[in-house]
Amino acid sequence: MRLLILAATAALFVSACSSDDNSTEPASDGNGTTASDDASDSADGSDNESTSGIDDGTDEGGTSTDGTSLPPQAFCTPCDSDMDCGEGKFCKDDVRGLGFCTSRCEYVGSNVCVGRSYCKQFGNETNSFYCAPTAGICESDGLDCAPCQGSGDCIEGRTCIEPYGDITFCAKPCDSSADCEYDGMGCGKAENLPGNFCLPVIAGVPTPKCGARPLDFCEQCETDGQCRSGLCVESEDIGKICSRTCDSTDNCPNGTDCVQEACVPPIAYGCQGFLGCLGVECEGGQLCYNGFCVSGP
Repeated sequence: MRLLILAATAALFVSACSSDDNSTEPASDGNGTTASDDASDSADGSDNESTSGIDDGTDEGGTSTDGTSLPPQAFCTPCDSDMDCGEGKFCKDDVRGLGFCTSRCEYVGSNVCVGRSYCKQFGNETNSFYCAPTAGICESDGLDCAPCQGSGDCIEGRTCIEPYGDITFCAKPCDSSADCEYDGMGCGKAENLPGNFCLPVIAGVPTPKCGARPLDFCEQCETDGQCRSGLCVESEDIGKICSRTCDSTDNCPNGTDCVQEACVPPIAYGCQGFLGCLGVECEGGQLCYNGFCVSGP
């Protein structure tokens, strides 16, 4: 079901925190489709040049203290720091922990991600969104998290796993995290699969989600099937986002409203504001992470 949400007024904040069963970060679909091309995006780095970075007046990307910089580098160019990426570009880690050049992004407007990329949250601030390869990595090389159709697409020592329907990627079997060769990965369970695999570490937990899919609440979508909830809604002001059904605001995450039977954030700050914890009021002893209240340390 797709809903057209014409407007959402200022936030009606609720005091109870909603629990998030989808607190993991963006998994590849294994077939290289993209958000602009059929579903969210893919990740081999081809025609993935993102739009220019957003200048918020606080960070100029790869500009040195003396004002000199490299020319802006293409999306997915390998890097170790912002300086390697040039003016207005930034160096961010992929799911393996390897750096790639990218730009800041927004869900709507002129700074949206294009080609085989999606707007991913890095950190917990409202401006911590950057274009990232949909599969979580820039090159399909048969190693960890590379999209696959079968184990023949993976290098020796990796196998093609399918933790969710129609989402497949290469993974290395493991007994402990010491068996995982990338800093961004740890040994953990993949849903409905026997044994353990080296998986991206998300919020401190090895999680079978390499890139964009399955999409969680307030992540960008094109179709209902891309969302873990099975519901993608559209708003001119907020963009296309994964939502969840509701019959009242009490059924929605804290800081969002129930509009036309779907949970949405206020248009004043949209999903990027919600994921940055704007309008989210957590009870004592809880912290806000990606818009949801979780138990503090």
